[in-house]
Amino acid sequence: MGIALKDTEKPLVANKLRQRIVELRLTSYFDYYRRITTGLNRVADLADLVDALTTRKTEFFRHLNQMDHFRQEVIPTLVARLRSQESLAITIWSAGCSTGEEPYSLAILLAESVPYPLLPAFSILATDVSPKAIRQAASGIYPERKLVDVPPEILARHFERLENGTLKVRTMIRRLISFREHNLRSGLWPFGPFDVTFCRNVLIYFSKTFQEEVVARFHSHLKQGGFLFIGHSETLQNFSNPFHFEAPTVYRRID
Repeated sequence: MGIALKDTEKPLVANKLRQRIVELRLTSYFDYYRRITTGLNRVADLADLVDALTTRKTEFFRHLNQMDHFRQEVIPTLVARLRSQESLAITIWSAGCSTGEEPYSLAILLAESVPYPLLPAFSILATDVSPKAIRQAASGIYPERKLVDVPPEILARHFERLENGTLKVRTMIRRLISFREHNLRSGLWPFGPFDVTFCRNVLIYFSKTFQEEVVARFHSHLKQGGFLFIGHSETLQNFSNPFHFEAPTVYRRID
């Protein structure tokens, strides 16, 4: 899967593995190793292991400075491309989308900011390595506690309340997004180029060598003038890369 773990994370990994061993009613680490390497359900078990080892902390409109930059600086640029017919369609990639809060946040910002006649020209591809996360994201259903910080007017316009105390993203927003399982480690990226790529708090799980490889591939899958957003705990300054620094955690392809 391409995940790189530090030696200091061994206690955390051991604890996560112990939890899986208990959940599966196994007796040892070796039994678990055999299950994920030779068992009949090894593909699903390996996906569950990835879920256990990766932190999926996410929330709607996370890191407001990035959301503000996307709304105030990037969206007007994309709208101008459409109006000048420089582009006929605008595509955005949410890579490592987890349970969907990021792509839905982006879609809501588009719906709030893009003139309605131009909105159908926008689309978001949301991908994650976890089948479980993708299924949850595609449902568009969230417990109310996940939305406590979302402004009431946004909730009223873009969510509907269900009988069981959950909220569901409205159809107009969901139609802007396509969800798909994808591993950045895969040799094939059968999509793009994009106008904007969000890949936040994903690179931290990779080795430096693989980070450089992924960043180079992000560059090749962006249109000229396209934007790359990374996580607040990540940087592109520690290795050579072809991106232009636009703002903290925001880069742009200018060649």
